[in-house]
Amino acid sequence: MIAPGLGGASTNLYSTGLNVAAHRQGYTVGTIIFRGGNGIPITSGKISYSGCWQDVKEILEYAHNKYVKKGCGTRMYAFGSSLGSQVLGLYMLHEGENARKLLDGCILYGTPWSTSKGSKWFYENQWLYTMIIGMNLSEIIRKT
Repeated sequence: MIAPGLGGASTNLYSTGLNVAAHRQGYTVGTIIFRGGNGIPITSGKISYSGCWQDVKEILEYAHNKYVKKGCGTRMYAFGSSLGSQVLGLYMLHEGENARKLLDGCILYGTPWSTSKGSKWFYENQWLYTMIIGMNLSEIIRKT
């Protein structure tokens, strides 16, 4: 399972590269698409954020129950980048032993360790970036 970063797209370069490499090794790959990410319409009053580990739990449990076959040697691994790594890490932290029962391995790449400090920096120094994110979010909400 791939959990992408803030853009939430399964078509970004690292997700595509990992997907191709995994398929060549015989793996089936799924991507965790966050609410409102990758052009998917928001259909509920909830959007994804850096603490939405419960969404990841639901997705991983569904994939495990549907695709991991007991007794056949099927395994499930996860890779998260940036926002995806933060949410996967929170999932593992909160679920502990239950996460170990679902995942045979997990890689967290580029995890933002201090979200509150990072948010403060963006609001103080990256006003244009913050404004663009707000405009995009407004557009997504308007379309739903």
